[in-house]
Amino acid sequence: MTITKQNRADFIGITVDCIRRLHHNYPLTIREREGQFYYVDRTGTWVVFNDDDVIYYDAVVSAERSDT
Repeated sequence: MTITKQNRADFIGITVDCIRRLHHNYPLTIREREGQFYYVDRTGTWVVFNDDDVIYYDAVVSAERSDT
C-alpha cells in the first residue's frame, strides 16, 4: 500500500510501518503544519512530504489522530 499526494491528507496523525524498511526510519507518522505535509520518523525528524514522494507501508500501527 502507498501514501501519495492524492491520499496523504487522509493519513494525518496516522502511524504506518513497513516490514521491509528500505528508504525510511519506520514507523512513520504523517503530519501537517501550516499547509505543508511532513512525515515524522522514529527519531522524531520531520521530513517534508513532497508532491512526488511515495511512502510504502504494510500496516497501520496507530490510527490515533492527533495534532502533535
